Order: sequence, then structure tokens, then C-alpha cells
Amino acid sequence: MTKKYIFTGSSYSGKTSTINEFARYGFATVPEAATIIISEQLECGGDALPWAKLDVFLEALIEKQLELEAKIPADSEIAFIDRGIADEFAYFKYLGIEPTPAYAKAFQEHRYDGIFVFDSIPGYRQDKIRREPLEMVQRLRVLHEEAYLELGYDVMVVPFMPFAERVNFIIDRL
Repeated sequence: MTKKYIFTGSSYSGKTSTINEFARYGFATVPEAATIIISEQLECGGDALPWAKLDVFLEALIEKQLELEAKIPADSEIAFIDRGIADEFAYFKYLGIEPTPAYAKAFQEHRYDGIFVFDSIPGYRQDKIRREPLEMVQRLRVLHEEAYLELGYDVMVVPFMPFAERVNFIIDRL
């Protein structure tokens, strides 16, 4: 059975770069579902975006996340996932809304073997995908950790450090 490890934390924390490095080493990886959806919607002029139609975006997001995780090769010993289903629990908390039934069910049924919460890298800046103001990014960093703890996970905080050290830090904790 594949061991699944989540990389979470704020935007601009090095999760994707670290996932890409593990992919270079031959590990199974899963890209961030939200980034894929946002990129596709911007490209086609769609409105299933968190800042346009949040409810439609959230439906698309859970479907995409489950689809991406289902593609992890069965013979993979370890898979690294750029944000997990429970990441959305933090967004629900931030927005002060209850999770939809589909998310509540997924939070319980789709479990992970380890959670790595990345501390932010100095220099956050908004772009076409990352539109959150810095204050929101900082608050979500805390909420991501709290969400996984509330759902019964142990979390390992990955402090800001040089990239190669972050990779080794994670490998040493598998």
C-alpha cells in the first residue's frame, strides 16, 4: 500500500518546488488540484474560480483532488501530494462556513500517512493564480496546521531553510 505524504502550508512556501524535486528522484507525486483548476479556468475564460463562484470551484476541486490521487500508481511505495483534501478544511474555517457533505465525508475517508506543513518563504507576492493578500496567506498557514491536527493527524513543520536542506529534512522524517 502506498504511503501518502501531504505537503501543505501557505502559498509561496516551496511545496511545489519540493514536490518537483521528489519527482526528479522518481517518487510518485500529485500536483496541486487548485492550481490546475484555476489555470484551466483562466485559460478558457471560465468562472469556476474561488473569487468568482466559490461553490462551483469547491465542487470542481474535490473532484479533481480525488481524480489526481486515484492516479497514484498502485506499485508506488511513497507518494508526495501537493495539498490534500483536508487543506480545504482550513479554507472553510477561514471563511466561517461549514464543509459541504462531500468534503466532510472525504475528510474522514481519505487519510494520509504524514503531513508536512511548510513555513513561508520570505517575499510572497500575488500573481494570476495566487491572489490572496499576505494577511490571508499568513492566517491560512496557521489554519492548515490546525485543520490537520483537528482531523487527527500528527504534523511535521518544515521550517524555512535552504532548498536542499528542506528535502533532506523531509527524507529524514519518513
